[in-house]
Parts: sequence; C-alpha cells; structure tokens
Amino acid sequence: MSKNLRHTRNPDMIAFTIGWVVLQLIHDDLPTDFKTIKGRLRQIAAGRAEGRVTPEMAKDALSGTEGLERGRMRDVA
Repeated sequence: MSKNLRHTRNPDMIAFTIGWVVLQLIHDDLPTDFKTIKGRLRQIAAGRAEGRVTPEMAKDALSGTEGLERGRMRDVA
C-alpha cells in the first residue's frame, strides 16, 4: 500500500480496528477494558498482525485514541 493512502486514519476505520480487537479479546476470554485494548493494539502495531488488523491499522487506532484517556476524542481525519 502506498504511504500516501492513509485510509486507516479515517474514524470509521479506527472504530473497525478497535471493534475487531475487542471481538478477538472476547473470543479469547480476556478483559475488554481500555488498558487491555491498547495493549493488544500495541502488540499488533509492533508487527504481530492479528486477523484483519494490520500493524498500520493498529498504529492509527492508537493515535486516534490518544484523547480518550483525557475524556475527549481527537479529530483524526
């Protein structure tokens, strides 16, 4: 994929990515709290692709969740 095509920064793609990670955590009978979700996203971003989530998607989802810990959603588009 071209580096110019940053489609994963789209808020809908970030939601898809997080949703997929949550479904995998549920499947694995693991907690679905914010800390666990971010931990799994970090693992994937480090190169451990999981299902339909690529490292690039995980990196963009992590970037998009930066404001959530402070109670606001950052504009990622």
